[in-house]
Amino acid sequence: QPDADMPVPRLALSFFAGIRTAETFRIRWGDIKFASGDIRVESPKGVVGTPPRLVTMSANLKAWLLRYQMDDALPIGYDEERYCKRKAEVVQSIGVEWSTAKNRNVARHTFASFHIAAHRDLAKTACELGHGESLSMLKAHYWGLVDSDEAKTYWAIMPKGE
Repeated sequence: QPDADMPVPRLALSFFAGIRTAETFRIRWGDIKFASGDIRVESPKGVVGTPPRLVTMSANLKAWLLRYQMDDALPIGYDEERYCKRKAEVVQSIGVEWSTAKNRNVARHTFASFHIAAHRDLAKTACELGHGESLSMLKAHYWGLVDSDEAKTYWAIMPKGE
């Protein structure tokens, strides 16, 4: 489909960096530092004045984003309305049920489960997600949902040809 791949950078940021859907709309290519492997999330949760959060780029996320890298000043894809419409068209065409209102951060929650399984470090996952000291919430919701073999498979998801 034409433009079917345009949601990919935002989806990759959510699935492989745990960045909230709303936060992805504020990210510009200049916030993604390929050399250092850091992604700068300005105004986490949309709260102006909140210090930025630095997120570590995984090898597979870097591969996905390099496929789409554009000029620094540009956003990483469509504007929000166009992105949501295009994502809905794509998921409907392939038969995926993904209610935007109900599951808007499902990719972030997926990231949390697989990050914990891969690293076995609640504090590290909390830092990546921008959570405070609430490790008990992470443990209660995500610990043990995914095993280490599933995590290896997840973190090996690469674009074709990589």
